[in-house]
Amino acid sequence: MGKRLIIASGNRGKIREIKDIYKDLDLEIFGMNELLEKEVDIVEDGESLEDNAKIKALFLKNIFPEDIILADDTGLFVDALPLELGVRTARFAGDNCSEKDNRDKLLKELLGKDNRSATFRTVIAIYSNGEIYLSKGEVLGRIAEEEIGENGFGYDKLFIANESGKTFASMDLSEKDQISHRKRALENAKKILKELI
Repeated sequence: MGKRLIIASGNRGKIREIKDIYKDLDLEIFGMNELLEKEVDIVEDGESLEDNAKIKALFLKNIFPEDIILADDTGLFVDALPLELGVRTARFAGDNCSEKDNRDKLLKELLGKDNRSATFRTVIAIYSNGEIYLSKGEVLGRIAEEEIGENGFGYDKLFIANESGKTFASMDLSEKDQISHRKRALENAKKILKELI
């Protein structure tokens, strides 16, 4: 095997998705908690997705300076709630809320609103050899009026991608990978990783 890629996340669904997309690269891929003695929660207090991705990458590079670090931040941007989600997407319903709490709050906030347009954006920061490289991806869609589907995580049960007309949670992983914001950002990042390995 080649170099190690450490993913700055403890989210098992996200790690599984990344490992699947990068399975053809000559990298040993680990979620950070697979290698750390105790689980850590990196404080994401940046003003933008880019800031938060960089914060996470730099945090881990201090622990794993010889490895390639991949960190991301994803935000759901809802047109009818322009200042509500974004960098706060994971904490929309509060600091210690569940994914279900977030989805329930979003449905409540959009109740009776006609404009349900939304954009999912992912920014990836890759740290290697003293440099940070950024990659981005997004997908346009709208928020469903109720949860639909059983797959995925986060807001997948509510986000209907314009390209498919289905929620991410009602798609299988390979179908979601074809159009997801994270997949687009990861594919762009893959070009960077190929240069680094």
